[in-house]
Amino acid sequence: MSARLSWRFVAVAAFFVTALVVSNIVAVKLVEISGRVFPAGLVVFPLSYLLGDVLTEVYGLRAARAVIWLGFACNLLAVGAIQLAIMLPAAPFYEEGDAYYAPPGHTPVFYAGTEIVEFSPTEDLERTIEVVTKNMEAADS
Repeated sequence: MSARLSWRFVAVAAFFVTALVVSNIVAVKLVEISGRVFPAGLVVFPLSYLLGDVLTEVYGLRAARAVIWLGFACNLLAVGAIQLAIMLPAAPFYEEGDAYYAPPGHTPVFYAGTEIVEFSPTEDLERTIEVVTKNMEAADS
């Protein structure tokens, strides 16, 4: 990656990271649409895959890998901040009580389950295989 990044790259990276973090935060809510129940994060999470593919195809594997790791770091920061806020004592006049401990406070339970899949080596491997396959096909033609 060059030292100067285009505004388009920054925008795609920012939307990727935002989609990733937001999908993990809202994943604790179960929604029902047309009789099917699923985590609300499934509405936003596919956007991160689409943007990940854009990053890989347009900016290359190296740039995509850097943004994926940035997303992982941002998720860790979000989970840490949420957990820290939960552990801090509430002000005496704070009347919401246990309401704060409801979503998104339980994000780490879903975070552990969802991020292991998202940031497992298989994603890097899959992207690497895609790039190598396309390069080999281009060389053959």
